[in-house]
Order: sequence, then structure tokens, then C-alpha cells
Amino acid sequence: MVHDVLTGRCNGVAQPDALLVVIDATTLSRSLGFVAQALALGLPTALAVTMTDELTRRGGRLDVEALGTALGVPAVQVIGNRATGIPQLRSTLASWRDWSRAPITPPTSGPERASWTESVLAAADYTAPVPDSRTAAVDRVLLHPLWGTLVFFAVMFTFFQAIFTWAAPFQEAIETGFSLLSDAVHNWLDGPAPLLAGLLADGVIGGVGGVLVFLPQIAIMFLLIA
Repeated sequence: MVHDVLTGRCNGVAQPDALLVVIDATTLSRSLGFVAQALALGLPTALAVTMTDELTRRGGRLDVEALGTALGVPAVQVIGNRATGIPQLRSTLASWRDWSRAPITPPTSGPERASWTESVLAAADYTAPVPDSRTAAVDRVLLHPLWGTLVFFAVMFTFFQAIFTWAAPFQEAIETGFSLLSDAVHNWLDGPAPLLAGLLADGVIGGVGGVLVFLPQIAIMFLLIA
């Protein structure tokens, strides 16, 4: 489906004017296979190179400008969680009609692509990062067939227990508060205006309270997800 859209073969969907390819600097050699397929489409293409901070932290190196030159397309360094490079990326996107094109279509398969990838990496002065020791240590536990499964069930158990246990006192407080407010409205209006009392106490206050009583559970759930 994606290939059909990019080649203009999807009924009812216009072919895009240009492509912005987002690649991970820590896995650049693997990402270049995807870049080659994108460039082979012949559309104006630019690169957004992410994770360069992680690449540097793990002892790797990349000249983003040289990478763009080697590929023949614009390349912008972007660090999303710090908003680094976002203005430059926006400026690049605004001038997509002026983007340079790859001088030759890169090979998309076979040994030729491997040779092309190596030449691009060399031209970009690329050094692959060393494995992240922290991630590897965590993976040895979390991806283990036994320990990883036990950790998963422990996390899920804690997750649901927290939602229902931690939220209970807050839910009770909300129910009590709205119940007292409803009783106060009944005591105030039952004599002179019983219909209005029912509307406000049972309809409005009771309805709002029935919704807000779930707010603590929702808040705790999103807090744990975050």
C-alpha cells in the first residue's frame, strides 16, 4: 500500500510531491537500504537524521553534511527530544522544489547495494556506535524467556493493582463529596421546587459525579504509562 501511494498507483490518493526520510544515526548502515529504495522512486527527497546525540554518546561519529553530499540530497540533523534542528528542517521542507537530486539511482538489492552502502558510510566519515551496555544488561533480563515473562506478569499485576488500589480512597472521597452536595441541594429545594431539586441533585450533580469518580483511575493509569 505504501509503495502504491509513493508511486501514484493508489486510487484516490495523489502521489506525494516529495519525501522526507527519517533515519536513525545509530543504525545508519541498515537505514541506508531504506534510503536507497526511497531514492529509487525518483521523487525529491531529503533526510532527517535523528539520534546523533546517542551516536556520539556511544562513541560513534557521523558527518551529516557529508552524508547528504554523498547521497546527493539535503540532510538535516534533528534531535527530537531537544527540538534541535527543527527550524532548519522546516526551512528545508519549505524549499522542496529546490532540493538537489541523487546523481545516479542507487542499487536497491544484491551485492551492489552493499558496496554502495559501504562507500556512502566512508564518505560520511561514519563510525558505528558501540553497543549500549545498559541496554544490553536490561535486555538480558527482560528478553529472557523465563525471567522476562515473570517480569512482564509482575509489571502487569502491579499496574492493575495500583489503578484499583491507589484510586480507591480518591474515588470514595469524590463519591462522598458529590453525595453531600446532592443531599444539600435536595434539602434546599425539595420543598419549594422538587422538580428542580431532582434535576440538579440527581441529574446534574449525580451525572457529573458518576463521571468524575473514574478520574483517579484514569490519572493513575496515564501516570504509570508515562
